[in-house]
Amino acid sequence: MSCSVALLLLFAWGCKKHPAAIAELTKADGAVERQEGAGAWGGASVGTKYFLGDAARTAEKPAELTLAGGKAVIKMDPFTTL
Repeated sequence: MSCSVALLLLFAWGCKKHPAAIAELTKADGAVERQEGAGAWGGASVGTKYFLGDAARTAEKPAELTLAGGKAVIKMDPFTTL
């Protein structure tokens, strides 16, 4: 019995839940930045994933974020912050 409990605890420890991305940068016609939570802004390239609490902003060209599940796209105009 104690072996079963130890295996369950080991399994639970190894299966830490990672946050799921809520969007992905799928198109960038110019510079796009990502802010992780309240951190500093940094460059973002196509394929960058965005998580709850992150922000995205564009410079002089538009970009697109595809929401998780792929059923909706957010089209960002130039000089937009989300």
